[in-house]
Amino acid sequence: MFHGAVGMTYEQAGVRGLAVKRTDQTVLRFRDAVRHHFLASLATAETTARNREGLLRHFYETRKAGLRNQPSDGVSGYVFDPSRDPARAAKLARVLLAQGIEVHSIKNSVKLQVREQTTDQPEERTFPAGSYFVSLAQPARALAVTLLSRGTALDEDFLKEQQRRYEKRLRDQFYDVTAWSLPLLYNVPCFTTDQIPGDVLAPLNDLPTRAGEVKGGEAKLAYLIPWGTNAAVHALSKLLSSGVRVHSADKEFCQNGRCFPAGSLIVKVRDNPADLYQRLQEIARQSGADVYSTHTAWVEEGINFGSSQVRFVKRPRVALAYNEPTLGSSAGALRYLIEQVYEYPATVIPTRFLRGANLNDFDVLILPDARSSSPGYRDVLGETGAQTLKQWISQGGTLITIGEATTWLTEDKVALLATSREYRNPEEDRPVGRADKRFDFERAIRPQKELPARVPGALVRVYLDTEHWLAFGYHSDANVLVTNRNIFTPLKLDKGRNVGVFRTADRLLISGFIWPDTRDQLAEKAYLMHQALGAGHVVAFSEDPAYRAFCDGLDILLFNAIFFGPAH
Repeated sequence: MFHGAVGMTYEQAGVRGLAVKRTDQTVLRFRDAVRHHFLASLATAETTARNREGLLRHFYETRKAGLRNQPSDGVSGYVFDPSRDPARAAKLARVLLAQGIEVHSIKNSVKLQVREQTTDQPEERTFPAGSYFVSLAQPARALAVTLLSRGTALDEDFLKEQQRRYEKRLRDQFYDVTAWSLPLLYNVPCFTTDQIPGDVLAPLNDLPTRAGEVKGGEAKLAYLIPWGTNAAVHALSKLLSSGVRVHSADKEFCQNGRCFPAGSLIVKVRDNPADLYQRLQEIARQSGADVYSTHTAWVEEGINFGSSQVRFVKRPRVALAYNEPTLGSSAGALRYLIEQVYEYPATVIPTRFLRGANLNDFDVLILPDARSSSPGYRDVLGETGAQTLKQWISQGGTLITIGEATTWLTEDKVALLATSREYRNPEEDRPVGRADKRFDFERAIRPQKELPARVPGALVRVYLDTEHWLAFGYHSDANVLVTNRNIFTPLKLDKGRNVGVFRTADRLLISGFIWPDTRDQLAEKAYLMHQALGAGHVVAFSEDPAYRAFCDGLDILLFNAIFFGPAH
């Protein structure tokens, strides 16, 4: 549709079996579904051929209009600064190019007047060579604006109707998520600008990739990998998978004029394979992570390599629950990220088998998001499963839960997380129908106890406690996609740590739509919680950080839990 084609969706009602008896007493057969799809495809092809001239002209005019039309605010394009994570920025550029959007590389360092996407504050900023620029004067302008702008305004009449339905507890009419800005999802700094010198731009004709390198040659003592990029996560995965011994620093340190943030990897030459240098060269090339050689243990600032705050990162054995009651989309996205994107092995286990399973062969267990309706984790795992998990965690296991799995942890008979799921904020108590006051019908019909409304896919800000190992690699905030109705009261200080907390109501929403009362209630509540149990950990997300595997900016949070949990 955004390229100038005709956008439409038609689909056949599901036929799970050879014959389905419908509520109107008719029978829908599998062969009917096949025939309907076949006829619809032929009809589409025939209609397209009959109207080919009009369709082609519309396509041409739409593309042509992109060359001359500009947004009313005068923005000429988007600039991406790759400094924070060069590999992640390169992936964003690849995605845009693959969608037919023209992308340019900035050849030389350039100073521009820009507006930061999340704050819209004007500033003068210098962009290094290798930054990316997407011009809005191009045939794919409409798609570029759709994918790169902070958000898309919703029709006021539509919003009023949704609010009306909301107040009557009718189902909303939002279709899918209301926020999808790729720079925000990827956590790539994005800026708008009204002009850029043409002589500093070079068109990207090939999909950009980012190959890392070992800087400083073969090391005598150790190799260092700064933490805080998806490439570093990928490098750690490949190091552990290949049998290399790795340590991680819990505090920042500086050496040879370069500072390495908390979480940075230390790969010592001693006790590692003789071909370590060659292995690291290949891993750097494949992952995109830069590796720094060091010949000395002397540090100018921060902890030293022998500190008790340098942890051995054992190779964790990871298990992932699937099948009932998990959401296939949640379990599938998690498995795809772990196994395909970051190339780390995981064992998938039907959830029902966890009830009495011997989990001693695993260090990490992930419980994906689940359906809010029955059957849930309570039905599938029960009290026996909860006791099995408690014993395993106390002996050193790391349990990672997402969404409805986190809700299950808070139940009285489970008691693995010392918080509770919140219901809608009750308004002040007031007697209904008193003689001196008018009867309040609206208040009288409100449910006494109901969950907050489902959020139709909004991007919000979360503040991170960067002193905790779960938040290593982040500066302060993360952009989180909220899609469910889970609101959790923060943990007490004596029970655990609220590693991720939703920002205050006035700073919470970045993009998309959220109900005003849900926004106010969600503010300053827990997004990511950590609670110790014996020698192990419970790591609980209120929302799915792997949602559709396109929230690239949250990958480090997920893998901090997987890799650093067993190390602590």
